[in-house]
Amino acid sequence: MLIRVASLLCSVLASLVLSSWVSAEPVQIRHDGLRLNANYENDDAAHEKPVMVILHGTWMHHDTELPTYLQDLATYEGYSSLNLSLSLGIDDRKSFMNCETMPVVGSHQQAVEELKAWFDWLGTQGHTKFVLIAHSRGGAQASLFYQTYHYPGLERLALIAPATYEQARVTKSFENRYGKSLAEQVSLFQGLDNQVEPITEAAVLYCTFAKVSAEAFLSYYLPTPNKHTPSLIAKIDIPTQIFLGSEDPLSDRLMEYQSEFINNPLISTHLIEGADHFFRDLYSDELFEAILDDL
Repeated sequence: MLIRVASLLCSVLASLVLSSWVSAEPVQIRHDGLRLNANYENDDAAHEKPVMVILHGTWMHHDTELPTYLQDLATYEGYSSLNLSLSLGIDDRKSFMNCETMPVVGSHQQAVEELKAWFDWLGTQGHTKFVLIAHSRGGAQASLFYQTYHYPGLERLALIAPATYEQARVTKSFENRYGKSLAEQVSLFQGLDNQVEPITEAAVLYCTFAKVSAEAFLSYYLPTPNKHTPSLIAKIDIPTQIFLGSEDPLSDRLMEYQSEFINNPLISTHLIEGADHFFRDLYSDELFEAILDDL
């Protein structure tokens, strides 16, 4: 009990220290006609160590709680870091994806090329070694990025509650939530001549009515591109940590597929007791400490 209290006090004090002096620099690059945003914390003295690249979950952005705190921890521990926002097809996106006001035109696989653009940019800043930390859907996208590029210098993946994908489960969830046939919606979008312009009044992910492009919709509701983290990492050839929260129902779902990657000795699974899907406060400290311990 005393140890837990001491740990809590240390975490609170660390949070106060972090909030008092951490100030990452906003940076922007252009990719595929879009302005991409991130916060960059550079420590010239730390370039012999890997830079921490931090990727958010579904439709989130870099200024949300978990990625911001992870970047603060990286700075506190003496690591350079890049905390990035995917564009989701929106130029200069700086907020949560609001499907009432923003068209859903960013595909799942778009993340792969945007990650590459940011890794290339980090190379121009003198970084040659990387750790990619990714949350939820970002975990699947990070895994797809590595499978696609095997990016030179990417030394490790740290996947926080990474996403799984099973077509039957996705179909059932969509139809229960929206009362529509997913097969009919897929057929509708596949039949459109224009795959990139959004149409109106389509249900997608968290939105009952949204302007959605066929390319985006199909990327979320078909098996291709691969969105199933267990199969993406099954034969991965770099150390990969999976962090699961004991209070996160999605963690139980990932463990249903453990047989797909359990024989890979480069993969380790860490259960954080008490953590939910967002690993707030002490739980972020615990998982970040585990990342550093394995470097």
